[in-house]
Amino acid sequence: MTPLARIDYGAPTVTVAIASDDNYVPLAAAMLASLADNANPRTVYEIVILDCGITDYRRRVLDWFLRRLTPLTVRYVQVGHALDGLYASRHATVATYARLLIPETLPNHDVVIYLDVDTIVLTDIARLCTWDLGRSYLAATTNCVVLSGMRCTVAEFGLSHRDYLTSHLHLTSSEADSYFNAGVLLLNNQRIKHDRIFESILRSHASIRCAFWDQDLLNLALRSGRSLLDIRWNVANAHEQTFVRVHPDFDDLMAARESPFIVHFTIKPWDQRPHRYAEYFWYYLRRTPFYEQCPPTQRAAL
Repeated sequence: MTPLARIDYGAPTVTVAIASDDNYVPLAAAMLASLADNANPRTVYEIVILDCGITDYRRRVLDWFLRRLTPLTVRYVQVGHALDGLYASRHATVATYARLLIPETLPNHDVVIYLDVDTIVLTDIARLCTWDLGRSYLAATTNCVVLSGMRCTVAEFGLSHRDYLTSHLHLTSSEADSYFNAGVLLLNNQRIKHDRIFESILRSHASIRCAFWDQDLLNLALRSGRSLLDIRWNVANAHEQTFVRVHPDFDDLMAARESPFIVHFTIKPWDQRPHRYAEYFWYYLRRTPFYEQCPPTQRAAL
């Protein structure tokens, strides 16, 4: 895997890293269309795609489409075998770990935004870079699943989500309350690289059995090393009735759901049940070359 040199574009620049394999290219295209739609024309948006197995044909189609999103400058990094041997499941591929390669991939970048591809951006992503990281390694939002407390079960372990965090991961009660979602991250890239935080997380994977892959490992490694991001930057589309009103972030989440900056489709919009914010996803997916490739069971939600 070859690191990318930092480029001076001669204009304010925001670097956004994403990861995708071939299956997730349609989602990546929709997310990038939404990012471009809300972009500032005076800003350069450097998009770094961590390629976890995109076929040549799909990459050519994706490139053709992205060239039409004028605010974006796109660069690729071939992940190759860097993630071989890591645990994956039907819910996630090894591409989920690719965010841990960002400091190695972009060694000279100071601040990097990471976005999961199952998100839709509804504001100028450059606004996120104004967040004060201070000495934190990263900024992230509280995971909405934490707000479901005992109602959400981690089937693999036969535990409620809360019990999984405290009994299996051995997080304290306050650490469990602030367990963060890794789908939207503002990274203090130079500090992470200097302290080799992500390298350590990748090395530790073999000795820790986790239900939520690198997100669990990030929470374990950064118990006191992250700052709390405004929850509007990562609003999940889960149903309100699953949330626990006694959680300290409940009121903030309910307010954020009325005016999200980024929607995170933790429940996929092609699920047959109606889900909040699905309209945004389908609107942007229709604007990509990949909409017709979606299986009919996915498009049935329209």
